[in-house]
Amino acid sequence: MSAVFDPASEAFTRDPFPIYAELRATPGAIRHDGLGAWLLTRYADVDAVARDPRFQRSAPPEAAQADA
Repeated sequence: MSAVFDPASEAFTRDPFPIYAELRATPGAIRHDGLGAWLLTRYADVDAVARDPRFQRSAPPEAAQADA
């Protein structure tokens, strides 16, 4: 992404669609340090993470190391 965005900013609240388009054009996960989170903006990426047991709260610790 060319610029860091602030989802709480007035500009983003007023018109988020240019940022959404830019986020969708970026492949994979995007780290947003301001939010302290990873962003997934494509359905296929969200679906893959939602189905992966390593990302579930109830996943045992060894699941996170399975593909390491």
